Amino acid sequence: MALPFQTVETVNESAQQRQRTLDLFGAGRDAEWRNRLIWGDKRYVLPSLLSEFAGKVNLIYIDPPFPYARPTLPATKTVFNLVPCGNEFEKAFAKFLEKANDIARFAKLPEQFNFDIEYADSNNNLRYYEPDFVAVTNAGAHWLVETKGREDVDVANKDRAAKLWCENATRLTGTDWDYLKVPQKEFEKLQADEFGELMALAPMLG
Repeated sequence: MALPFQTVETVNESAQQRQRTLDLFGAGRDAEWRNRLIWGDKRYVLPSLLSEFAGKVNLIYIDPPFPYARPTLPATKTVFNLVPCGNEFEKAFAKFLEKANDIARFAKLPEQFNFDIEYADSNNNLRYYEPDFVAVTNAGAHWLVETKGREDVDVANKDRAAKLWCENATRLTGTDWDYLKVPQKEFEKLQADEFGELMALAPMLG
C-alpha cells in the first residue's frame, strides 16, 4: 500500500536561532501538502505551525516519548495513557481528577511540555515556574491548578502571576480560566469527591 509522501526536515537549533526556525516554518506551503515528518525541537516547530494549521491537523505524533522515572497513573481523561507525576501527592490529585464526575478532561504539565509562567521573586528577580495541572469541567470552565505540599517565600508571588495569566488568557481567548492552589493538608482533610468541592480551598489563596 502506498503511503502519503513525506518530506523530512531537520530542525535542531539553539534558542538563539529560534526566530530563524520560526521564519523557516512560517513560510507558505503547497496547498496539497498533507503529511510532513519534521525532525527537531517541538518547542520551535509546533509554535511555527499554529497560525496556519490551527484546527486543521488530525494528528501530531512526537517521537520518541519522553522518558519518565517518577510516579505515573493510568488515566482515561487525558490524552496520554499515563499521567506523569512529580510526587505521590500529585499522583493522588491526578487520581482524584480522573474519578471526579464533574471533570471532563485534565492534563499534568511536566517540564517537558515547556509551559511556564513568569513571576518576580521576593528579590524582584525574574523567575519562571511550572504549574502542575490543567483541568476542564463538564461545564467548560478551564482551571490552572497548583498542588502545594509546602509553602515557600515566593508562593504568593507565583499565585499572583498565575491569576494574572488566567485573566489574560480569558481576555485573549474568550474562554474562562481560573486559578486554584490546592494545599496538600487541606486536600487530604477535605476528602472531596468532585472538583467543585475544592472551591472551599479558594480563600487560602489570600
